[in-house]
Amino acid sequence: MHTATCIRCKFFRMKSADQGLCRVKPSGQAEDVKVRTVHTCEKWEDCGQQYYIRLGWVRGQEKTREEQE
Repeated sequence: MHTATCIRCKFFRMKSADQGLCRVKPSGQAEDVKVRTVHTCEKWEDCGQQYYIRLGWVRGQEKTREEQE
């Protein structure tokens, strides 16, 4: 069983390799909430195959960063 982290949640939108936006808005909040990929909460829902797409994107970002150094 995998952990219920943001990177595996259907409400998460990637912005960088280690953080993004949560699209579950607390009542009265107008904007998405910035969260880290390892964050977890009770509103988590599995994003399925999207997780593997995100993971591939993160690995690609890390490889690009290493090549630039």
